[in-house]
Amino acid sequence: MRSSMQSSFPLAAKVAKIIGMVLILGVFLDYLVLFISPGPGFLDIDWRVGTYAQMIDRGIVPLIGIGFILIGDWIPNPIEAFENNIGKIILFILAILLGFIFLFLTPFTFLDIGRQRDTTLQRISQEALQAEAQIDPRLQAEVERQRTLINSWLRDDQQLNQAIAAGLFPKEQVSLLEKFKQNPESIEEYLETESGKARSKFQTEIRTRKSNAENQTKNNALSGQIRNCLRSLLIAGGYAIVGAIGLREIIGLSRST
Repeated sequence: MRSSMQSSFPLAAKVAKIIGMVLILGVFLDYLVLFISPGPGFLDIDWRVGTYAQMIDRGIVPLIGIGFILIGDWIPNPIEAFENNIGKIILFILAILLGFIFLFLTPFTFLDIGRQRDTTLQRISQEALQAEAQIDPRLQAEVERQRTLINSWLRDDQQLNQAIAAGLFPKEQVSLLEKFKQNPESIEEYLETESGKARSKFQTEIRTRKSNAENQTKNNALSGQIRNCLRSLLIAGGYAIVGAIGLREIIGLSRST
């Protein structure tokens, strides 16, 4: 029983090392594809923010791979797991380098998410201004249409009376048409009043949508900054601790021997 368990140790160690290497190489391959894939490139703020996020999302995987490789070294002989070995030294140096990469990635992530937020807020403001600028032309066209329609009804009394008798107009419109017929000057006053109401309504809707979009953009940016920066710092700390502890153990063992 004991011999069968001992014989399975080398296999388990090899499997652990293979898993670790696959995890590390797989992430590095993903990073390589991420940077060489055709796209807007590093000068584009959206590309940078998306790339940082993907790097951070996958950042923990190489740390897990390093853990598997160390477990693979530890399984056959725990006593010699931290012996002076060029492979382990490279592994721990790699961990420290990755720690520095994710540490430096943190401020860039924070700043670029802020720049992306500012760009989006500027775009929202411009779209709101363009929408407000289109209100008056739309209202002028609608006022002209309403003026033409009212005048066409008032021009033919017989047609107007038949339409009223047929119930084509609600009571409010019938009273307005009678008022317009008695006092044609009230048409312009009515159209101006209705145009002002419509203008206020459209402006309120545009500004409400603008405010909601701005608040959502700010909240998304803040949550992205907090989430990505904290995760990047946490990953950087994990790599730094693993690399520092590993090198210290190797240096300590080499000195004692």
